[in-house]
Amino acid sequence: MKHSNITALTTTAFYFNSLVIADINQVTSNGHQPYKGQQRLILVISMYMRIAVLCIITLLNVGCTKNSINEYAQYHHSFTQYHELSELILDRLAVSERMNFAEENAYKVRSIYKNTPEYRIDPLGMQQAELNNIVFSEADIRYYIDVIDPPVTHQLRTSIEIIYRYNEALAALINGDTAEVLANKVSELGAAAVKASTSTVSIVGLPASSPILPMVSELGHISSQLAAFEPLIELAFRQKSKKVFREELLSKYDVISAALDQLSHTIPSIFFVVKTSYLDMLDKKVRTPEETLRDLKAYRQLLANWSLLLNQSKEALALTKDVLSENAASGSTAAFITFSNDLDAVSRAVRANLAQIGQ
Repeated sequence: MKHSNITALTTTAFYFNSLVIADINQVTSNGHQPYKGQQRLILVISMYMRIAVLCIITLLNVGCTKNSINEYAQYHHSFTQYHELSELILDRLAVSERMNFAEENAYKVRSIYKNTPEYRIDPLGMQQAELNNIVFSEADIRYYIDVIDPPVTHQLRTSIEIIYRYNEALAALINGDTAEVLANKVSELGAAAVKASTSTVSIVGLPASSPILPMVSELGHISSQLAAFEPLIELAFRQKSKKVFREELLSKYDVISAALDQLSHTIPSIFFVVKTSYLDMLDKKVRTPEETLRDLKAYRQLLANWSLLLNQSKEALALTKDVLSENAASGSTAAFITFSNDLDAVSRAVRANLAQIGQ
């Protein structure tokens, strides 16, 4: 409930109370002492009037708080679904990134082999050339292991994890969780930032034609911004004050907002990485032109929907910040319902896109 409405109700209560007291004073001043029963009745009426108004204020406050929490909880559930869908999108990106790495290495071998005398004798002797040129590079470890993300996908996933953890910490604040629970959320946020800072991909050794090159530069900028959350680990260890956590999280909102903008800018690069892998499969006759075009269109629509989710998440986080800062306009908490419905609708579209893309 707005502060101005509460003030009006309180003023009204004391106004009625003053009228009752004035009546008592008037009777006394006229020389007519009221009976004790009359005086007691007047005072009881005054007391109950004040209690009634205060109860109304309390109930309205509780009702507004519960509504705000319920509306935010619905949005928070939708945001969690969005995070899960982001994971699925990144799973597809990981496959494409690893395929591009394999193709880049094969291209290097082919380029080297074509300049050797053996190529003129045996143009198809690529297998032996690959054996001769296979190496172990520490920078490429994530490409060698299929069960973990390759470097660029890993960095992108850890950046998105920070945004998710930030949203979780805000949810703890709005839900009124204990300082201990909030400290754990803040610590998880700081840990996610540390993880992101250690996953930075180097452009050293990447060929100029590499499809991941634009993403490396973009993600490097995002990681440098999100490093601002690293000190939260120590803060969570030293502090158990909800007020301190609230102020610290609100002060970091601009960092998250900028990161969401930067993530949106990476989407064309993500599509380029995926498109490159699909065209390679087309060249190798693994997919037909019809399958390739169908899947690329579906993936493009998938990324378009994901871009909408990112933008809607940014708007919802801005509203969350306003609510926590007590700067929200009247009825603004109801906007969480709208954001929730929008996220749910786009999430359904994303799942449909994922189902259309061939394995």
